[in-house]
Amino acid sequence: MGLLKDAYLKKVLSGEIVPDVTKLSDGEGLYLELRPLAGSGFGMYWRFNFKYAGKYKTLTFGKYPLITITQARLKHNEARLELSKNIDPALKKRSMKITQSQANNFKTVAAMWLERKEGGQRHKEMVQRYFENDIFPVLGKLNIDEIKPTDIVKTVNRVGDRGALDQARRVGRWLHSIFLYAKTVGLTDNNPADIDLSIIIAPHIPTPHPALTDPDEIKKLLVDMEFYRGYFITKCLLKLAALLMVRPHNLVAMEWSELDLDNQVWTIAARKIKNRQHIKKADREEDIHIVPLSRQAIEIIHELQAMAGKSIYVFPNQRNRKSGHMSTSTICVALKYMGYKDIMTGHGFRALARTVLEEVLGWDEKIAELQLGHKIKTHGGAYDRTAHLSKRVEMMQAWADYLDSLRASAA
Repeated sequence: MGLLKDAYLKKVLSGEIVPDVTKLSDGEGLYLELRPLAGSGFGMYWRFNFKYAGKYKTLTFGKYPLITITQARLKHNEARLELSKNIDPALKKRSMKITQSQANNFKTVAAMWLERKEGGQRHKEMVQRYFENDIFPVLGKLNIDEIKPTDIVKTVNRVGDRGALDQARRVGRWLHSIFLYAKTVGLTDNNPADIDLSIIIAPHIPTPHPALTDPDEIKKLLVDMEFYRGYFITKCLLKLAALLMVRPHNLVAMEWSELDLDNQVWTIAARKIKNRQHIKKADREEDIHIVPLSRQAIEIIHELQAMAGKSIYVFPNQRNRKSGHMSTSTICVALKYMGYKDIMTGHGFRALARTVLEEVLGWDEKIAELQLGHKIKTHGGAYDRTAHLSKRVEMMQAWADYLDSLRASAA
């Protein structure tokens, strides 16, 4: 009999219970993998870890509750029975899928290619997400032998047209590799992805990050953030994004060792700043970026400190606290969940602050630009990231107080 109970799983699914592990074992290698959702609760996936021919493998049975505990256990028992007969259940499952489809469609062949692709499970899951979002909608149902170069162009441009040029090139390389695999195993004689990517990927003109500037809109955003119903740590991330004016990748990578709460400063090392390719010797004093911490920011950090584990990061990865920090996409996902898709982004907080500081609060453009981490030359011609620090301290507190006053006026 398995270890898991349906009543417990339903509470985990809804977010009523938040386990401190990422896997819930049902015994004998069968488990549910937990993936936190943007709002609350988890996506839950049945998996079976087993060893065959000296190699460790994982078989996926589907998503809970679409696949019930009983169904998952039946599939698990069938797989174990096959193993007892020296049959690889993963290979049998793959063969059955191909037989049932009665056609070598692209999605099936891509799955076979991905199974054999080098790289860890995390990397493969990332590739799979790109397939689901960008490739399968165009090519997924097409027979591998019927796909034309025009289909490849359409797929690559689907990614390139939104400005993700590096990813478009990567998609092109994946498609080329998939068709090489298909030729090698005799599924096709053609490689329609054997094309010059530099010709089909159009140049991209950057567009500004969406940002709010109207005080009433900012007020509404601040109130919505205050009543955010997702993870507490994500709520804190949103609040600090508004207060600190730093780039999202710097914020999620904030380390406890970088914070001096007594002196109310956060020092970002040279290796982390945007123009790090120009730094010949990392962490030189003139290359650091200093972020003065307002009273409000300190309070939020203290709240996070009270619940901090052993991670070096203030915002640890919630799936696996040992693996690093949260993703920069967390901010945008939370904003999207709150209804701000195409209205506000993580970078948008910086644009918001710059506009309001200069046009509403009357701060010198140079002081704001320095705090944003933009390079401003000093009288000597050098770049000084510690310039006008006392003014920046004053400005950051004024900015935090302004946000407080806006939020309070909504009450």
